[in-house]
Amino acid sequence: MTLAVLLFNVGTPTKLIVGGVLAVSIISPVNGFLVALAAAPFGHLMAVTVSVENFRMAEAIALAFLVGWLVHGWTDRDGPHMPRFIPSLFAAAIVASIAGLTWQLSQYTGELPRDLDFLIRAYNMSTDRIGVVAGARLLEGVAFAAATVTLFRAYPRLAVVIPAVLAGAGCCGTASPPSRFCARTRSTVTAWPHT
Repeated sequence: MTLAVLLFNVGTPTKLIVGGVLAVSIISPVNGFLVALAAAPFGHLMAVTVSVENFRMAEAIALAFLVGWLVHGWTDRDGPHMPRFIPSLFAAAIVASIAGLTWQLSQYTGELPRDLDFLIRAYNMSTDRIGVVAGARLLEGVAFAAATVTLFRAYPRLAVVIPAVLAGAGCCGTASPPSRFCARTRSTVTAWPHT
């Protein structure tokens, strides 16, 4: 999905945001993690600011970090580990749920191809009736948690930095105007007659 944002018909500001998080994450996964952690809560506000109100910017930012983190690779230190089969079972449960919903939707003529086409063409802007977006969010959340644990093991100092970043993002979020107000203000300004 990160590659699709960077290569296909998405606006330049969106490409710069996602590409910036990806680049920082490839160079330094810790800094990419902190950037994603600070920027993701403002995803909708950023999307409204760059005129793509329906784009799931927070998800694109989180995925850009995860891709950069995986491309960079990581060194894991000793510590508690989760059994290897648990993530596979979780993913299998999600896939089974999507398969069941897909089968149910296929009972209605033309509905499944329409939904799949819309998911393929506009994943970041769509909702779906078969659970692909919800399943992807669950998997992204688990991957983000795994990245957090892995980075905590390698950089214990993050236990102090992460709360500071979250508190700073929370303070900035409280001070920022609601995104609906930004969208209304921008449309009023653009509709204003130029003299």
